[in-house]
Amino acid sequence: MLTSPKEQASNQATVVSVGPKCDDHLKAGMTVIFKEYSGTKFKDNDDEYMILEEEDILAIVE
Repeated sequence: MLTSPKEQASNQATVVSVGPKCDDHLKAGMTVIFKEYSGTKFKDNDDEYMILEEEDILAIVE
């Protein structure tokens, strides 16, 4: 799963893309809360992204 972290919370992000093995309940555009020390961060130009495992997702924000 690829996410873009939000500025207001260090462990909250918007889902940008999900892999083929990810459950159907996670979709691009959703806001999720993830474990604080999980994932791999990287930058693409000025955009910051994070690759997360599905089991690191704690909640979906509605």
